[in-house]
Amino acid sequence: MHFEKLKSPGIQKIYTYGISLLLVISVSFAFWNVDKLGFSSFDDQIYVNGNMNVITGLNTGNISWAFSSFYASNWHPLTWMSHMIDTELYGMKPAGHHLTSLLFHIVNTLLLFLLLKIATRSLWKSALVSLLFGIHPVHVESIAWISERKDVLSAFFMFLTLIAYVQFAFNKKAIYYFAAFFSFAFGLMAKPMLVSVPCVMLLMDFWPLNRMNTTRSDDLASGNKKPRNIQLYLIFEKIPFIILSGFSCVITFIAQDSGSSVASFTKLSLESRLCNAFVSYCGYIGKIIIPFNFSVFYPYPLTQSILKVSICLSILVIITIVFILLHRKRPYLIFGWLWYLVILVPVSGIIQVGAQAMADRYAYLPSIGLFILFVWAIFDSSKERSCLKPFLIFMIVIILGILLHLTRKQVENWKNDLTLGDHALSVTSNNYRAFDLKGNYFLAQGNYDSAKENYSNSLTICKVSTFPRMQIGWILLQQARYVEAIKYFGEVLDKDSTNVMANSNCAAAMSMLKDFRNARSFYLRALDKNPAYVPALYNLGLDYEELQDYSSAEYYFSRVLRYKPGHFAAISQLDKCKMLASKLRK
Repeated sequence: MHFEKLKSPGIQKIYTYGISLLLVISVSFAFWNVDKLGFSSFDDQIYVNGNMNVITGLNTGNISWAFSSFYASNWHPLTWMSHMIDTELYGMKPAGHHLTSLLFHIVNTLLLFLLLKIATRSLWKSALVSLLFGIHPVHVESIAWISERKDVLSAFFMFLTLIAYVQFAFNKKAIYYFAAFFSFAFGLMAKPMLVSVPCVMLLMDFWPLNRMNTTRSDDLASGNKKPRNIQLYLIFEKIPFIILSGFSCVITFIAQDSGSSVASFTKLSLESRLCNAFVSYCGYIGKIIIPFNFSVFYPYPLTQSILKVSICLSILVIITIVFILLHRKRPYLIFGWLWYLVILVPVSGIIQVGAQAMADRYAYLPSIGLFILFVWAIFDSSKERSCLKPFLIFMIVIILGILLHLTRKQVENWKNDLTLGDHALSVTSNNYRAFDLKGNYFLAQGNYDSAKENYSNSLTICKVSTFPRMQIGWILLQQARYVEAIKYFGEVLDKDSTNVMANSNCAAAMSMLKDFRNARSFYLRALDKNPAYVPALYNLGLDYEELQDYSSAEYYFSRVLRYKPGHFAAISQLDKCKMLASKLRK
């Protein structure tokens, strides 16, 4: 059934409301157990439950920090603020944080339905694309991982941007243009992956808006025999959006580079990046068509098979050529395909950020293009061969049922670090991050032996990794094996001399060995990088107290309380130092 055939506005509304309700129920059912998940040690401590600016909630100081900080090698102030609001609402109960992400995903599904319905005038196709988007298991990571709030939040603003843009294209009212512009700006402040949105707008001008083949109405009205070049006009129309994208690219690169998150071309050649990009593009398609074996981390391959790269590149080129040839008869094919290719470019690995070869979360928005070309092609096939319609409907129902089941199963894998790590190890090879996750789980349980075993397994796979070395050093520190702990922290510092935690922990081990002089120099290195690092400040205070330099001890305990006013141990030690200093003066 087609939207155009529903001529009665009342019937249109009934169908629209009914489909919207179905989308809400389906997505809620698919992610029903998301509120049972906990925090993950994989970045959640950085983004939420270990971030003092988030833990202390939404206030002027934290809002200022969100806009001025490159913390976690990112600049996404709206994402930080969304986490702060969650803290105000739910505290540190993970269920609320997960439910907020799910709520955004449900709203995004509805907004996608609205966008496609308005732009294409095709009710049922829009509904099916939105349903696929809402329940596909490739999107579990974006909802079940609290740290990926930026995915669902940025998508929310992207859909608002495109809805406003479509309204502008239809009505030519400036208010819609400005609404699109500011929604886009907000989206970039949630996640800079949206930098390719101006290209998506141009794609929509081609299809479904069909603006590229239309002479401007004001030219016709003025009787201009040489109407303006519509393609140039449409590009000119996007200039403010392109400027915003350029600004976002610059600030994102600065943020990533400040945290040493961007891999240099000396470490990872352009050839390696391109090869991985070709394989990853096909990999995402494979995950969407055959939705199995999802992993929280996909290790970057040491080498790529030339045959594999050649096959993947050939597939991408052939599909592109075929869809270009069919662009007049079936424009939705090249539209959906280019939507997928273009939106994925910022995270394709050409500018490599992080150690992953690909990531399920990166498919959150690009997958929509594949859903569009698939659904429109299916509907067109059913028109041309009406005898296939019952079979296609049956197959669609079966596919949706399978996707619902797989999504619910994938959500269960995010229950905790142990289930997440075990699942990743079962579907990938040489996954050192999966061993890190398992180590974190056992460490939190106080099972030092199992934790150390998993961290050692991680180091066996990736000998240059600093995280498991840091964790093993910390375990040795807790076990009072100070000399061994210093060795591991030293190995971390050999690779990154400015590592705040490694400097502070190494100093703590030296303090336990009464080597206060060397300990002080390592504490000061940590504080030089992060003056507000509370463990270093507190331990320095303890060292000066041990040396009976109570005035220096008071200074560092006071600095602890400046950054963490409720630090009970620092309050107690400060009072103790004041009392001891008073006795000495007497």
